[in-house]
Amino acid sequence: IAIMLKSLHHVPMDRMDRAMQEIRRVLKPRGCLYVSEPAFAGPFNEIVRIFHDEGVVRAAAHEALKRAVASGHMEDVGEIEFDMPLAFQHFDDFYSKIVRVTHSELVLVGGKLTDVRQRFEKHLTSQGARFVRPMRVNVLRMPG
Repeated sequence: IAIMLKSLHHVPMDRMDRAMQEIRRVLKPRGCLYVSEPAFAGPFNEIVRIFHDEGVVRAAAHEALKRAVASGHMEDVGEIEFDMPLAFQHFDDFYSKIVRVTHSELVLVGGKLTDVRQRFEKHLTSQGARFVRPMRVNVLRMPG
């Protein structure tokens, strides 16, 4: 089995098909590929897209999986969608967990910071801010 957890959308779009070829190369016949990717939808993503819009790359990752199946090189075992809860105590908690992540160099200043804070705070209650991140899991299998 090969496992990709929230990572296919980080492959450069022009190399996604090549990445799928490499996965096929290393899998044995009947071997499986498990891909978990966040879907780009919902209020949480509407906030994040202000400073880090991954809508296009997430869609491209999903299309790369579809192309692998359509080509006959992989079989579609199934797709499952589910909601992953996200909770933040306050804006600084959101900022440290989402903006100040180690794998990206994101900076929010001026009007962009104000816009993100205002949109975030619309979801803030006395228990913090709670969101749902739609997720998708695709399982593909090598023929054979």
